[in-house]
Amino acid sequence: MLVNEHIRYEPDEPAPHALTAITALQGAVLVVSNTITITTTFIVAFNEGGSYMEWAVFAALALAGIAVALHASTLGRLGPGYILLMGPSAAYLAVCVLAVNEGGLALMSSLVVASSLVQFAVAAWLAQLRRLITPVVTGVAFMVIPVTVIPIAIDRLDDVPPGVEPGAGLAVGAAALGTLALLMLRGSGLFRLWAMPIAIVLGCAVAVLLGVYDAQPARDAAWFALPEFSGWPG
Repeated sequence: MLVNEHIRYEPDEPAPHALTAITALQGAVLVVSNTITITTTFIVAFNEGGSYMEWAVFAALALAGIAVALHASTLGRLGPGYILLMGPSAAYLAVCVLAVNEGGLALMSSLVVASSLVQFAVAAWLAQLRRLITPVVTGVAFMVIPVTVIPIAIDRLDDVPPGVEPGAGLAVGAAALGTLALLMLRGSGLFRLWAMPIAIVLGCAVAVLLGVYDAQPARDAAWFALPEFSGWPG
């Protein structure tokens, strides 16, 4: 099989509008699911909710959209003119939770700004750093990231509604994690790409069967809405 056998369009060749819309919709679903999952996990980890939950999800989605738009533009060095889906990174999840617990949201925000400067520096000198940032180094880093998030997940396993078996949380987590691991390790390219949304849907289905999932807030929520500006957390 030739490497380029399934390539249908060249980078500078415009695709049909219908195909472009479908591809954009698929990318949006992937970005939205990952963004909401990571952001909600962070907020729930330090037991916050209400207005901050709304603002955090809104800001994360808005910034992801702005970042994708800038990367797709050709405004100087801001973007190469190609689409790259972006969103929050789980690599910072444990650090952000620890920062909030130790110094509040102000400390976490300061660390986010500081880490962004490091990202800019790494991007500027990436060619010179390739001898240091080898596949072995990045592989170890990627393995350490989920290890740092494990304590956050374990602390939430027993957070189930009253009257529900204590092991229900463990069953839901195992179903979602098992599905995600199976798709990432054994799935094809398409299933690996959709691993996160599929795992979320399956985890929710198991939660419904065990009586853990409460769908009423989703039914009561508006399809389109903005956060309450009077509830801006600062």
